[in-house]
Amino acid sequence: MHFTARPGLYSLALLIVLVGSLSAAEAETPLAKWENGPAAGDDHFTIGVWLQDPANAQRYRDLGVNLYIGLWQGPTRAQLEALREAEMPVIARQNDLARTMLEEEDELLQVIVGWKHQDEPDNAQRQDDGWGPPVPPEQISRIRDKWHEHDGTRPVYLNLGQGVAWDGWIGRGERTGKPEDYSEYQKGADILSFDIYPAASTRATRGEHWRVGYGVKRLRAWTDDDKPVWNILEASRISGAGKVTPQEMRAQVWMSIIYGSTGITWFVHEFEDGRYVTDRAIFDDDELRLVMRQLNARLQELAPVIHGPTVEDGHTVELTEGEGDDRIKRDYGIAPVATMQKRHEGAVYLFAVRMRDATAEARFTIDGLEGGDEVAIIGEDRTLRSRDGTFSDKFEAWDSRIYRIESE
Repeated sequence: MHFTARPGLYSLALLIVLVGSLSAAEAETPLAKWENGPAAGDDHFTIGVWLQDPANAQRYRDLGVNLYIGLWQGPTRAQLEALREAEMPVIARQNDLARTMLEEEDELLQVIVGWKHQDEPDNAQRQDDGWGPPVPPEQISRIRDKWHEHDGTRPVYLNLGQGVAWDGWIGRGERTGKPEDYSEYQKGADILSFDIYPAASTRATRGEHWRVGYGVKRLRAWTDDDKPVWNILEASRISGAGKVTPQEMRAQVWMSIIYGSTGITWFVHEFEDGRYVTDRAIFDDDELRLVMRQLNARLQELAPVIHGPTVEDGHTVELTEGEGDDRIKRDYGIAPVATMQKRHEGAVYLFAVRMRDATAEARFTIDGLEGGDEVAIIGEDRTLRSRDGTFSDKFEAWDSRIYRIESE
C-alpha cells in the first residue's frame, strides 16, 4: 500500500478503492506515482460522477462508479464523513478546511485522492458587468504549484470546456479560435479532462459525437502523451435540447477509450431554460441507468486489456460499404471506423466504433493470424469467422464493437 493507516480505521475495501491494489506499483501507470492519489492498478478503471451529493454515494457505487469529482461548496467534514462511510474517494478543492486537515494530518483526509481546479477556466468568465476573458493559463499553473506546496502526494485535476474539441466554441469569448492556449493550460494540472455534449448541444456540434474522440486525441497531443487524460460524458438530457441515446452513450465511451482516455466521468445533471432541475437525473431514467451500469461493468472487466500496451499498426481497416474519405477524415483525422488493438493473455482484442451518423461495412485484417478463427463479439450473442485474420462486419450509425480472437 502507499500509506500506513491505523488498524481498524478503514476496511480493506476502502483502502483498495482509495489507493489501489498492490499491483498498482507493478503496473507503473501514470497515477501510481501519487502516494495518496486515485486507484492506479492495471485491473482498475476510473469511473467518476460529476458534482454529486455524498448522500447518494452508495447508489452510485451500485452503478459501478468509483470516484466523485467535485463537492458543492466543499469539501466539508460532513461530506467527507459520508463519502468515507460509502467507501467513495473524491477529487475536491483544496479549500481552507483541506489545508487545515493537511497540517493536522487528519485521517479523514484519506478520502480525498486529488485536488480539483475550478471547472472550465478556458471559457469566458462571468463578471459583475458581463463576461470577461478566460482565466489565464499561468494562473492555473500558479494554483497547481501552490497546492503542491501544501501537498505533493495527490495530483491536481483540471477539466476544460468544449473548446478542446471545437475551435469555433464562442463560449471562450476573446480566446475563441485560439487552440494554442491548451498546451499552456495542461501545464497547470497532473490529470487533464474535458467535456463536450453533442446530443444535448443546440449549436453546430449537435450530433457530432466523433468530437468526443477528437477531443481526447487533441488533449493527449497537447500533453505530449505524458499525463492521464480523462473526459466527461453525457448521461442525461442536460439542457433539454436532446437526450443521449443508449447507442450514442456506448459510442462515446468506446471512442474515448480508443483515442486514449484512461478515465471517464458521467454528467447526470439537467437544466431547463438555464434553471437547475436535478443533479441526479440518472436515477429517474431506467433506460440510461441500465446502460450506464452495463458500461461501467464492462470497463472494469476489460481494465487489464485497456491498460495494456496498444498494438500499433497491427491491423488494417477497409470500408467496403459507406462513406469513407470525407471531410471529417480529411480535416480532423477521425477515421470512419475508429479502432484500437490490444493483446491480453493470449487473445487479440479489437475495439471499433462507427464514427459517423450513417451505416457502413468494414473489413478488418489483423496481422499475424493464419487459418480460420472464431471472432467473438463481447456483449453480443453472435460470432464471426475470420480467414487469415480477415473478417467483415456491418455497422449502424454510432455502433461500437469489441472483437476477441484467441490467438494461441
